[in-house]
Amino acid sequence: MIHLSDTTKTLLEQSQEKISDYIIQSRGIVNLKGKGNVETYWLTGKEIKLREDPIAMRLESPHLELEENGDHLQSGGELT
Repeated sequence: MIHLSDTTKTLLEQSQEKISDYIIQSRGIVNLKGKGNVETYWLTGKEIKLREDPIAMRLESPHLELEENGDHLQSGGELT
């Protein structure tokens, strides 16, 4: 488990890359030296989200070749 401040918790929740959700649990009020009593949290893991269309996600990758029925689909959508 990783100990988080309220500020860090907020940054993780507002992250632009929402491909995963962090699992955060309240630790409660803790007396931190130099800060006094503050609400803190535990980062216990993360859940990975699957995108709605996994095929579209693969086709967006510039380094991926998809073989289907003997055809090769290269980046840019060209069949070879």
